[in-house]
Amino acid sequence: MDKFTMQKKNKLIIICVTYRPPDTSLNCFEDLLKPNYVRALTLNKQILVLGDLNCNMLENGQERRALTNFSTELNLSQIIKTPTRITATSQTLIDVILVSSTALVLESGVINTSISDHLPVYVLLKLKAPKMPACYITTRSYKNYNPSLFSSDLVTKSDRLLSILSNTNVNTILETFTDVLHSTLDVHAPLKTFKIRNRSCPYVTNEIKELMKSRDLHLRRFQLTRDEGDWIVYKEYRNNVKTKIKAAAKDHTLTK
Repeated sequence: MDKFTMQKKNKLIIICVTYRPPDTSLNCFEDLLKPNYVRALTLNKQILVLGDLNCNMLENGQERRALTNFSTELNLSQIIKTPTRITATSQTLIDVILVSSTALVLESGVINTSISDHLPVYVLLKLKAPKMPACYITTRSYKNYNPSLFSSDLVTKSDRLLSILSNTNVNTILETFTDVLHSTLDVHAPLKTFKIRNRSCPYVTNEIKELMKSRDLHLRRFQLTRDEGDWIVYKEYRNNVKTKIKAAAKDHTLTK
């Protein structure tokens, strides 16, 4: 179980991310999760518990009762209501979000996507998102760089470069070489500062994007029809997308 905090102005929200393996005893709610939750309560903060607890909340079995009893005892509300894992033969709700106060919740639900066999769950909180500071990088601009002019300029400084051949001090040699190189580059490829903007993944081509759209379309179709044939078609598209992305990422890395 991992825990981290998020600040809302002068207040803190405690977020607990947890996972219960299928073969783990249900006593872990009482023996492990409850003591940590009670300790968090002493901080007098809003608390969210989220993760895959492998308790199907759509089935009235022992696992659901264990999690429901745990939530009721600690005054937690389980806000995810639709299946989070869908296969050709089953639909289960095992990825949950428990909140100490529903007054903090603006919206919650399940995101219909194909990135995993588990559908992502989400919750929107009534918080004011902090404005992220702009990110800048400083690099050389080769927009007007001319290799011939750069080489010619270096030739005019050949005396300084040749002087390092008669010098035995390694630090002085490096300092001279670096100074000549950088001072020349500053003229032909000056340093400039750029604001970094969000960019899409460079190797995800339009072809891959279209395949991803088709994959998502077939997933939605299966969720409506529950037809085994639609499930097979969806898996073919899903696997094809994975293969294409993996190959594109490899090619992108090799050509860089």
